[in-house]
Amino acid sequence: MNCKVCGKPPMTPRHHYCKRCYRWCSVRKEIRARVKTLRERYDPVRDCFTCTYTGIVLNETDNKDPAFLCFDHRIPRKRNDIAVSSSFANIMKSDLTWKEFPAAVIMLAHHFLYGTPFDKKAIKFKYWNRAPRPKARPLGMPPPLRVWHADRCPICGKPPVPNTLYCARCHKLADAPDFSMVKLQALKEAYDPVLDAFLCHYTGVPVDLGDPNSPWYLSYDHVIPGDEARLAVAAYFINVMKSELGEQEFRAVIIELAHHFETGEPFDMGVCEFKYWTGLAG
Repeated sequence: MNCKVCGKPPMTPRHHYCKRCYRWCSVRKEIRARVKTLRERYDPVRDCFTCTYTGIVLNETDNKDPAFLCFDHRIPRKRNDIAVSSSFANIMKSDLTWKEFPAAVIMLAHHFLYGTPFDKKAIKFKYWNRAPRPKARPLGMPPPLRVWHADRCPICGKPPVPNTLYCARCHKLADAPDFSMVKLQALKEAYDPVLDAFLCHYTGVPVDLGDPNSPWYLSYDHVIPGDEARLAVAAYFINVMKSELGEQEFRAVIIELAHHFETGEPFDMGVCEFKYWTGLAG
């Protein structure tokens, strides 16, 4: 009996898989779903597996490669519906469903290319179940200095609360243990006085300040991964989606991914270098 996935001879006559495929089919709770999707994504001509979302050939050996083979729950946490995916596509999809993911990518690409407003209500985020981890004040860092006299809030320009530097809303943001002047600058750049809201740097949509479980909750994105000197306000789901991509890399990948979704043409991994990718973001 040949391998149930690729049809090659099995490891031993008693096994159902070859040595290569056995590695991916050893999770008992998902074994049937994994076998099904692996069989669907196996290309016998090239003897490789391809990504369900991008169609690229997957790397089976280097887990630091953005094209490394992994498994995505097409509907988050539903074990019976799995897709073979590249590492970077799996991380970008996060808690979106297989239908929400391309819809979000296409809207974001159109926003980048044409300035089309991102429709906040178009994505339901039915299975979103993530929240930023609360951060403690770094050891050795003194508490923020109190400023007893200020004419206006340095972030939004509104009158400050007596005996503080900020207005009531910004004071809550500035009271975070890891707040810094870099974050203050990011908030200042994101503030829209007309809407009286902080806008996501990537979607232009007001972020949520009250619900940490919301995909639109305010977060700070490292414009260049790992570089603390430049932060931008971003909706949390966008921050997760961008992961270890630089800003220009993220825009290029989103535009190329949207082109693939809309036309079916092959995804070009050469659109960016994945310069900062370590494979640890997921």
